[in-house]
Amino acid sequence: MVHATVTWDAFSIILESCSRPRTFRTPPQNTIALAGSTLVAPSIPWITDHLDSSPSIDTLIQDILQGKAVAVCDGSYFEQYATAAAAWTLSSADRVEWIEGSGIVPGVTSELNSYRAELAGLLRPAVVLQCLSPLLVALEPTLDNTMVFACNNICALEKTAVSRDKVKVSWKSVGIIAQLLDL
Repeated sequence: MVHATVTWDAFSIILESCSRPRTFRTPPQNTIALAGSTLVAPSIPWITDHLDSSPSIDTLIQDILQGKAVAVCDGSYFEQYATAAAAWTLSSADRVEWIEGSGIVPGVTSELNSYRAELAGLLRPAVVLQCLSPLLVALEPTLDNTMVFACNNICALEKTAVSRDKVKVSWKSVGIIAQLLDL
């Protein structure tokens, strides 16, 4: 998929910028190692640019299954550098076991802002939960749990509860919103 930013007036449409199709010099890894477990790599490669965990995540897995785990994220936009970044942590209730990550948020300069950074912060632990799903389902095949996600941008948090068919292409950061809702 190629992303384009356009502007227009009464007479023309102007292509401001566009992304290049993603190319890989080496094939992407299809697995990641996390706390001694080998998991399927996320479908969104930039999610695991910087990923770390406690030596064990057994209690974290149990807390996810019991609805006691917590995910917290924060995103920031650094106007001076025209860069957005996000960091997050997924923690057991006792905060002893965790998975955390951080990284630069992709996007064209004109679309980078703190809102997009917060959305990326919400997306990252959600995608990691998707990577953990084989471990979770192995322990509880009828997995239907909830989890607390915390972020300090209420507008970004509210977008995660929108019905997928209500998403509008005119929304800021619609690509990240759609990825969140598709999980």
